[in-house]
Amino acid sequence: MQIVEKKIRNNEKPALPASKVDSAKSMCLAWHARGECNTRCSCRYDHIPYSSEELGDLRTWCVANFKE
Repeated sequence: MQIVEKKIRNNEKPALPASKVDSAKSMCLAWHARGECNTRCSCRYDHIPYSSEELGDLRTWCVANFKE
């Protein structure tokens, strides 16, 4: 995930959607896409369940920013 974070910082990719925990911070891509993440993750505040509806913006982000 560090590559994605670097591309976001360099404006090569748009920012991830906002977390429902803190709208000033982003969602954790690894946690929501893979269902697991590093325990030292800087986005660990977002390691909580989301409904399918709540994940809609992240799903849209992934479709737009990753190739199959």
